[in-house]
Amino acid sequence: MIEVTMSTRNARHTLKRQIDIKTNDPDVPEVSVYLQATVVEMLSVSPPILNFGKVRQGLTYTKELTLTNTSKTVLVISGIEGNPPAVLNVSAECPITIEPGQSHTMTVTLAPGSTKSRFHGYISILTELEFLPRKILRVAAQISRE
Repeated sequence: MIEVTMSTRNARHTLKRQIDIKTNDPDVPEVSVYLQATVVEMLSVSPPILNFGKVRQGLTYTKELTLTNTSKTVLVISGIEGNPPAVLNVSAECPITIEPGQSHTMTVTLAPGSTKSRFHGYISILTELEFLPRKILRVAAQISRE
């Protein structure tokens, strides 16, 4: 028996890999095994990138963020953190339990303060799933003084 583990990080839909196995058979010194797997997202985040667009310094902006459990088991969100925390805040009290096929919507607040030009931050979503302990959502904004 050969056990194979493939990273699905950043993979979507179909993942294909080839494994070359060396043998001690002089007639067949190497055998190739082709693997194909369908990557299924267990936690869907909408929107996939949270772009606040053009915003002004010193004002506060909000956008909705929806988490959907696309797995077949109960999903527990153990924590949600905005980074940097002085600029990004997520209105969510954890733990959040999401049943299979269900969603949970929350509000993300951006307070750019005196941040200049472009803002790039992220929201870290912590789960109790063995294969998805953390999911990162990128957050962007273009900040102006006017």
